[in-house]
Amino acid sequence: MEVALRRRLAGVARISISSLDGGAAERLADGTAWMNDVSADGRWLMFNTDRVQSGTDLRVIPATGGTPQPFAEQANNPGGAQFLPDGRWVAYHEEESGPTDVYVEAFPKGGRRQRLSPNGGHHARWRADGREIYYIDRSNNLVAVDVTTSGDALRFSPPRPLFSANTGHSDLSRWLYAVTPDGQRFLVAMSVEDSTPRHMRVLLDWRAVVQ
Repeated sequence: MEVALRRRLAGVARISISSLDGGAAERLADGTAWMNDVSADGRWLMFNTDRVQSGTDLRVIPATGGTPQPFAEQANNPGGAQFLPDGRWVAYHEEESGPTDVYVEAFPKGGRRQRLSPNGGHHARWRADGREIYYIDRSNNLVAVDVTTSGDALRFSPPRPLFSANTGHSDLSRWLYAVTPDGQRFLVAMSVEDSTPRHMRVLLDWRAVVQ
C-alpha cells in the first residue's frame, strides 16, 4: 500500500509517494505544490502549483513519475480538485474576480467543462458512485446536486441545501469536509462559538519553582 503526501525536506516542498512498508519514497514534484487528489485507480495525482507571475495552476502527473502536465487551462486560479470515481471527470472550484464557482471538466484531455454552481460555490466532493456531488455555496450551505450522464456530457439537477456548514475558513486550499461513500454522513470542520468563561493563571516567581 502506498500514500501520496506533501512534505518539506531540507527547506524544499516535495510531493512524493511513499510505501507504507517502509520502502523508499518516490519524488514526483518539487517546489510550491500541494496535493488535491489521487485517482481511484491510483494512476494519477492532481496538485496545485504557483504560477510564475501570480495565481495557481492545476497539474496532473502519473503516479509512476514523469513530467507534470497542466489541467483546467481555461480556469482562473483553480483548486480543490477531485476525480470522479470512474476517472472520467474532475470537479474543482475556480477563483474568478467575482464569485468562486464549481466546474466539472473531462479527464484526461480536459477542455470540455461545465459549470455546476449557478450562484457560486467551492469545495466540490463526489459521492462514491458519481451520481451525486456536493459543494459549499455562497451562503455557507452544504448542497447536493444529482448527476446524470447524457452521452459525453453530464446533467446536473438544481442544488438542494442539506445543512448549514459554517466552516469559518476562507482558505480555499484546505479541505473543509469529507463525505461517506453513500453520501449519508458528513464530517465538517465547523466554526463553533464557545461562550464558556475562560480563566487565566499567572505564576509568579517561577524560577523558585524550577530550582
